[in-house]
Amino acid sequence: MGAYVGGNDGFVRAIDVATGALRWETGTARVLGSPAVTDVLVVVCTSDGLLYRIERETGSVEFSLAAGDRIYPSPAVVDNWIYLGSHDGSI
Repeated sequence: MGAYVGGNDGFVRAIDVATGALRWETGTARVLGSPAVTDVLVVVCTSDGLLYRIERETGSVEFSLAAGDRIYPSPAVVDNWIYLGSHDGSI
């Protein structure tokens, strides 16, 4: 079982909660908000306006896309759909 965290240093990290060992880290821009985690992926928004979809087991970036600067930085994932809230109240 792991914990997934993003930091101001531009890395997303997977940490083994039983041992505290670093499982992987992936470079991005500064991570905003909390990562969304499912059984297969980790999703984060970053300070450069990108959303990253990261493979949960390996830390490899599956894709990134421009999310803009008008979104709330904590995405949600439901049934493999990624949802982002915006400052104008839309999703």
